[in-house]
Amino acid sequence: MFSVCVVLLVFSSICTVVVGAPETVTGLRGERLDIRCSYESGYESNSKYFCKGECIFGLRNIMVKSGSPAEDERFSLTDDTTARVFTVSITDLRSTDQGLYWCGVKRTLTTDVYSEILLLVKLELNLQSSSITVTERKETITDQHSSSTGSFVIIVTAEVLVLLLIGLTLIIVALWKKKKNKGLLSSSIEEFNPVIYEQMKDAGRHCNPEDRDTETSVVYSCVS
Repeated sequence: MFSVCVVLLVFSSICTVVVGAPETVTGLRGERLDIRCSYESGYESNSKYFCKGECIFGLRNIMVKSGSPAEDERFSLTDDTTARVFTVSITDLRSTDQGLYWCGVKRTLTTDVYSEILLLVKLELNLQSSSITVTERKETITDQHSSSTGSFVIIVTAEVLVLLLIGLTLIIVALWKKKKNKGLLSSSIEEFNPVIYEQMKDAGRHCNPEDRDTETSVVYSCVS
């Protein structure tokens, strides 16, 4: 803890007590930022405030204080007396909010206690990360489309192969049946050839031109 004393023209001095080392907090533009300010025991019922700039006696730019609404509605203050921490919330953070601030605890008949805060404001959106995300999403959609197309081609190819296999099987079966029927016909002719041969021999042995049946058109050849 150290003190900063301001000497006034009336030859009296008022000392500002600063607690702890300066703390740097960083927020994103357009987002909400909560700044936690702790204080010592015994100050639970004291008024707390949050001021910007030098925050010296008579020149305090108080942004918000406990028990009163802030002029800038983006600032609000809540005090947790059990944890001995009051929180300053800033919504819709802007670049102009960047700068030096002080967490102040009001004291009676003595100097106030301050904690120094350095607020930094960054851009609310990382454009490079956003572009990468969009690109990755496009690549994912393309990959899904390629995968669907590949699956469709595989399915169509499989169906064509199945149809070709069925057609080839039917052709083989048809050729096999045709060959089998042809074989049966040849066997039948071979079975009846001896009978025909015997009939022709008998006809040759009894061959007499005068005995020829004139009523029929069957002509037997004489076999000697």
